[in-house]
Amino acid sequence: MYAQFFGTFLLSHNVVTKDQLLSALGKKSSQHMKLGTLAIMKGYMTANEVDNVIISQTHNDCRFGDLAVREGYLTQEQVDELVKTQYPDFLLLGQTLVDEGYITNTQLETLIVDYESENELTDLDYSNEKQDNLDRILANFFHTTDVAADEYNASYMRLLFNDLTRFIGDDFTPLCFTHAKSIL
Repeated sequence: MYAQFFGTFLLSHNVVTKDQLLSALGKKSSQHMKLGTLAIMKGYMTANEVDNVIISQTHNDCRFGDLAVREGYLTQEQVDELVKTQYPDFLLLGQTLVDEGYITNTQLETLIVDYESENELTDLDYSNEKQDNLDRILANFFHTTDVAADEYNASYMRLLFNDLTRFIGDDFTPLCFTHAKSIL
């Protein structure tokens, strides 16, 4: 959901064209989050530092995190934290726009700050959105099935839905389940 809002934000601020945005949205689902993008969002590295590490990667056969630690931009603890970070879906859209050459890392860095500031977003908002979606799905599931809504079944279904969204993507809109009455 935040990717759609971020896209609207980018269009309303004339950062990208509608065609560029649609192209990036189409490619976003096949992209993987990059450590440098996460480091920018968390404020651990600047866009210029990320670009320096990317340039260093062209001369060294090293992973981004290893180079960032070696060059003193990140600690190993920060790299470990970033690898485990749950990121908001809008960030992957921003990274896709960078990968496509529509914006730079420096522009993305500024856009993240502006977008979060303008919309008063925090890390908690992103995790709350995901939790709200999952709670809504589970409530609909238990309401429309004969499965008991006990702690064991809820834990199992939570794990199942988390795995599904990891593979499907977290840009989903939960729909309410409804029973269709038989007309026969």
